[in-house]
Amino acid sequence: MFKQLAIAALYATAALAQLPTVAHTGTPTGEEKVINGLNIYHAYAPSKSAEHAIIFLTDIFGLALPANKLLADSYARAGYLVLMPDYFKGDPQPQDRTGFNSTGWAARHPQAEIEQFVGQTVDYAKSLGVKKLGAAGFCFGGPYVVRILAGKGVDVGLIAHPGKFSDEELNAIKGPLSVAAAETDQSLPPARRHEVESLLQKKNATYQINLYSGVSHGFAVRIDLNDPKQVFAKESAFYQAKFWFDQWLKGGSPAKTGAAALKYSNNRGDMRIQHDFDYTS
Repeated sequence: MFKQLAIAALYATAALAQLPTVAHTGTPTGEEKVINGLNIYHAYAPSKSAEHAIIFLTDIFGLALPANKLLADSYARAGYLVLMPDYFKGDPQPQDRTGFNSTGWAARHPQAEIEQFVGQTVDYAKSLGVKKLGAAGFCFGGPYVVRILAGKGVDVGLIAHPGKFSDEELNAIKGPLSVAAAETDQSLPPARRHEVESLLQKKNATYQINLYSGVSHGFAVRIDLNDPKQVFAKESAFYQAKFWFDQWLKGGSPAKTGAAALKYSNNRGDMRIQHDFDYTS
């Protein structure tokens, strides 16, 4: 028995060692390309395959924020072509928003125009031969994932500390949706988070909601690297996304070796570990 447990532990350790890491610092490795007038950041899977792709919809800081590109690179290392559109046309909000006119900025970037650019990115992904397409949205980008998951070319979605979306928009989704939520978030406070869970449950959606303690809005992208809770939450949200897309986009077990496979329940998204060795012998 103990020998089998030791072997299983080695297999599990090997599986963890093969998981891609999250890049917190460094130089982004992707490239920007202008496609039909829209600037899109491309991050490539190690295999260079475009079979499975993820559209990365950023927060209000857009492509100008290095953390967004670094996170897109991390998704790419997990085995996906990642496409990040500059739907702000080079006009994101500054990181220092002291005295910034956010109302005027929002008027320059109406929802209809953002949706046009998102749809344009979906069409571009399909033109590359993508077989199944996912979308990950952070803060500002979250509601747009919900909207395009309503039969608009995207098969699977993930949103982290998302902006506001309506009940009608959520009820219209047609694919699996994962949510990474912050303990403190005015955009998704506890009452609204419970409403979202109830709506997903009532429509029998395939969903997952993970709540991260000790963090606030923006934690899946922008963190204080000196705060272990924030680092843990950001990295955990990344692996939440990886396992979610591996299961529902690629259609396989999220992380499988000879010893263990991570399994998700069909609806609630609870993660369980299933071992293929015998404890009794």
